[in-house]
Amino acid sequence: MVARGDLAVTAPFELLGLEQKKIIRIAKKNQKPVIVATQILESLVEGQVPTRPEISDLTNIILDGADGIMFAKETGISLTPGFSVLMAKKIIEAVEESNLLK
Repeated sequence: MVARGDLAVTAPFELLGLEQKKIIRIAKKNQKPVIVATQILESLVEGQVPTRPEISDLTNIILDGADGIMFAKETGISLTPGFSVLMAKKIIEAVEESNLLK
């Protein structure tokens, strides 16, 4: 599990993205499943459209080879938790249909 909130406590902010990618790469190399968690589509707790950085973040998580994504606030306290899942599904499917995973 890449718990990004915890990672932010232990790594300098400028290295967070690199550390996340490194953890995913090492896990995949060792044939371990990887779940990335924490504030992936948090804007959907109150909004109807994910922010551009959130879309890019989720895209990179998929391109890096993560096996799963764990939402927290997006599905835990949102009035429309299914909407967050629907938006994530649309982004994930677009990435999977692209030629970038091959």
